[in-house]
Amino acid sequence: MVLNCILKKVSLIRFINFVESARIHKKVFQPLTQAPWGQRTVRFLDPDNHVIEVAEPMEEVVLKFLHQGMTEQEVSEKTMMPIEFVHNCTIQ
Repeated sequence: MVLNCILKKVSLIRFINFVESARIHKKVFQPLTQAPWGQRTVRFLDPDNHVIEVAEPMEEVVLKFLHQGMTEQEVSEKTMMPIEFVHNCTIQ
């Protein structure tokens, strides 16, 4: 929950930079990766060796594709999100 709150205020790239500058990067076992549906994630271990995955919200992924010129239908197909979800991202 805490990370979710942070990422609503900070971009994923800025978070990655923080992880690297805080020397947490030694515990990163999956660097920044983009899934086929466009969402970027990073995985690292906390001090107790639990896996933490941080991903950009799908609303941001949808908006990224829309700003690149994709139609709502194309974004829906690419992200596998319902067309209603994609449309609602445009009116928020």
